[in-house]
Amino acid sequence: MVDLLSRAGRLHEARELIERMPIEPNSVVWGTLLGGCRVHKNVEMAEEAIGRLMELDPMNDGYYVVLSNVYAEAGRWADVARVRWAMRARGVRKTPGWSSIEIDGGSGGGVHVFVAGDSAHDRAKEIYEKWDELLGELRQRGYVADTREVLLDMEEGRRRRCCISIVRSWRWCSDC
Repeated sequence: MVDLLSRAGRLHEARELIERMPIEPNSVVWGTLLGGCRVHKNVEMAEEAIGRLMELDPMNDGYYVVLSNVYAEAGRWADVARVRWAMRARGVRKTPGWSSIEIDGGSGGGVHVFVAGDSAHDRAKEIYEKWDELLGELRQRGYVADTREVLLDMEEGRRRRCCISIVRSWRWCSDC
């Protein structure tokens, strides 16, 4: 229910539901509310949710990243830096994003794992060429990336360019 209410933008109702729960809400419940706060750009409630999450699961890097994104979307760059500092101070490291793909149904081709921004894969050149081809097709069909959010690279503390730019200086826009 918290997820449904949060996705629908009914964040106050979701928080009230959490407060009325007959059991103590866990980090999954508060994390769900935090995710809704990001989608609906509610900084104050995101701060409330993160306060609870820091009590329940202080080493979960995902919560810090979501809060940082909430602040970035609100243009609160000093708060983004404060979140990065808090992560370092607590020894929390951001887990790199990754994807995997199974080639030839697993028979012969195997499973390939890709870490975000990594160009060390044996077939990286082919992968990037295919990516460029797919982006070209998407653009021809009218796709325009939502690049309103310019989020900070949590590790490097710098703004990155959009992931669909010609230069491969990766920055994840909200559709990525």
